[in-house]
Amino acid sequence: MMKNFHLNYVKKYNGRLSILFLHANASSLESFKYQFSDESLKDYTLWAVDLPGHGDSAKAENPSEVYSIKSMGDIIAEFINQNISQPVVIVGSSLGGNIAIEASSKIKNLKGLFLCGTAPLSRLEDLGEAFLPHPSNAFSFLDEPNEDQLNALYELAVGNFNQHYQLIKEDIKRSDNNFRSTLLSNITQSLFSGEKEILSELSVPVAILQAENELVVNLEYLKKLKILNLWKNEIQLLNGAHHFMHLTHPNEFNILLNDFIKEVIR
Repeated sequence: MMKNFHLNYVKKYNGRLSILFLHANASSLESFKYQFSDESLKDYTLWAVDLPGHGDSAKAENPSEVYSIKSMGDIIAEFINQNISQPVVIVGSSLGGNIAIEASSKIKNLKGLFLCGTAPLSRLEDLGEAFLPHPSNAFSFLDEPNEDQLNALYELAVGNFNQHYQLIKEDIKRSDNNFRSTLLSNITQSLFSGEKEILSELSVPVAILQAENELVVNLEYLKKLKILNLWKNEIQLLNGAHHFMHLTHPNEFNILLNDFIKEVIR
């Protein structure tokens, strides 16, 4: 079913370890522009993909079969195993982090997960605790948000860093309108693995980043997670940052990513 789903991707540099970036719901690989332009990462091979139904990747002909965390985890694992022969670290923003966890057990050469703004889920009941009760969070699952709802989504993602609003708007407009409601329906049907259990057994290091001004993911929920190999034994808080911390605070984000990679390859 998943074989050779067309994924758009970019690749930069050529190092001994690969870093694959996975974006959030209604975003695209363009959201990682400040990582791809950072010279400090030039010793690694950088990859970013547009998730199915996003950016320049294909839109699913059978949305309910493709637009679930489970299926996208399979698609991403297949992409990595076919294209990346080096050791690989996955950076996952928000939904991209859930997909990274889902894919982790199927990737041959995984060296670490770097999760930012991600709430690992294991069962439907987790939704109420994992996410903050912000009124705008529901807009993330609307097929066609109106102008006011779009503005609310920009603020959820990047706060008042309005230089990023245009990029977010374009990414939402480019994404498949069927994606968001189908994803929500698949989540409510529990089409995802026990992500908390996966993290409790995963032998590679897992970094968890949380923005100080996070409006989506509940920090208290993250603190209760049992992670076998949590980097630095604690959640990394990014001062002043928002949900899309790779956009609002790229310097701090990239320093942490570099530190994580250096420990992973020691």
